[in-house]
Amino acid sequence: MPTPFTAEQIRDEMPVGLRLTIRRVTPGGEELERWEVVAADTDGVEIEFTPTDPDGNSIGEARRTRSSWVELRDHASFSAASATREALRRDTALGELDGWLYRVRNPADGTTSEFFFARELPGAPVHVITTRGDELIQEMVQLERRRSE
Repeated sequence: MPTPFTAEQIRDEMPVGLRLTIRRVTPGGEELERWEVVAADTDGVEIEFTPTDPDGNSIGEARRTRSSWVELRDHASFSAASATREALRRDTALGELDGWLYRVRNPADGTTSEFFFARELPGAPVHVITTRGDELIQEMVQLERRRSE
């Protein structure tokens, strides 16, 4: 199945200083996290992940991860045997956005994940929700996305 973006599109959208605010919800509660691009070159990117409070203040240990642009692209590589893709417009925390909704079934654990990628925002999905039947396993939402000035 086609990925939503090429490695080059992701690279062009993720300069040093790009910041995302992410909310994760699980049955155990809610967490906020700041993702910040701290280094980038032609081969890949280093992202710092920092837990935050609702005001954006750090509340835990930050961790850094380096990934190639191809690895980031391949995070959205799904098998046509277990996934579907549809183009749609969705109201999100970042506003109304056009994009693609991938629905991915995992027969091994009985979960279904929906990944919404905004056409104009190459990179991480804007919204992800994973369920097992009616049970919420995890939801991830981009609340804010901004570049340094």
